[in-house]
Amino acid sequence: MSGTFKFEEILFNSRFPKKKHDVQLSNFLITKGISEAIRTSLGPHGMDKVILSEEGVLITNDGATILKNAKFDHPAANMVSIIKKVS
Repeated sequence: MSGTFKFEEILFNSRFPKKKHDVQLSNFLITKGISEAIRTSLGPHGMDKVILSEEGVLITNDGATILKNAKFDHPAANMVSIIKKVS
């Protein structure tokens, strides 16, 4: 397995890397991607995010709502949403 990952490859593929370095890189890239999605929704020029689910379509620019309604397969992404719920 190569040492480089694309964010989409990590986010949308259900396979997880086996090597320690690959796991650390995967966790870093996933949490960075989540933070970038939240960051672009902040401020006076914050962009709205569209979340598609079985219940329908949700359009919001609130970071807490984004984390609450997003479904993650990656363990590090799940940890970020659990930490948000605790705080």
